[in-house]
Amino acid sequence: MLNTSQQPLPILPTPEWNESLVPMLSCAMTDTRLRDASSPLQMRGQLFAPTAGAAAIRTTNGYVLFPAHRFGWIPPATAHQLVLHGPVSGSVLCFSQELCSTLPSEPVVFASSRIATALLERTAAQPYGSPMEAVGERRLNVLTEELFSGATLPLRLPMPESDKAARVARAILLHPCDRRNELEWAVWAGLSRRTLIRHFERSGLSFTEWRQRARVMAAIELLAKSVPISEIAGEVGYASVSAFIHRFRMILNCSPSEFLRQS
Repeated sequence: MLNTSQQPLPILPTPEWNESLVPMLSCAMTDTRLRDASSPLQMRGQLFAPTAGAAAIRTTNGYVLFPAHRFGWIPPATAHQLVLHGPVSGSVLCFSQELCSTLPSEPVVFASSRIATALLERTAAQPYGSPMEAVGERRLNVLTEELFSGATLPLRLPMPESDKAARVARAILLHPCDRRNELEWAVWAGLSRRTLIRHFERSGLSFTEWRQRARVMAAIELLAKSVPISEIAGEVGYASVSAFIHRFRMILNCSPSEFLRQS
């Protein structure tokens, strides 16, 4: 039988949850004071479901963004640092390792659906310490099937393995408006242009694709803080609003305004 938690919910998963025998636990994500918080290592899989703002995680392998009204998955035993953008609220469901055996082994972002959202809200609201009825277990099965068979969103940036190339990647994340080209970045990092390009391609994205995705993700973080779209274009390195909207649509199949409405 499955158990979940009740209010008052803890703020983000606690280390004690690693020792719990309860297959599934939930917690609130409401403390907007948390910024760049180091999260304790969780041996549970974590399903982030922000309803406002945006959450992100930094891992040794990359950076992943969980916008509002999308679902972010963190596999068990994934060391990460949590970053919150804007006034964040929502919930986190934590699954035991047994429940995670058929779930993704890498962090990933899923598009939401009304069915999955409703199921998640009902599941997280179950009383703490009382076993869920059979209908609750069926609901969890439907939830995982609905969520993890959905479309994934390109909101994950893999980090190059080379220290020098990773230094470039981190600099782009910090300053997405920086318009240096590949050669200028390579010289800054002490690499040849060809070597820099090769290190990024080995991560799964070309240098250009990586930077374009980083800019769009930075734009989503600013949208979560209610920054006007007209200001975001320059903040993330585009010479015009139209060029920014075009690239945003190319990556996420919607404009920034449509993305907000979907939130």
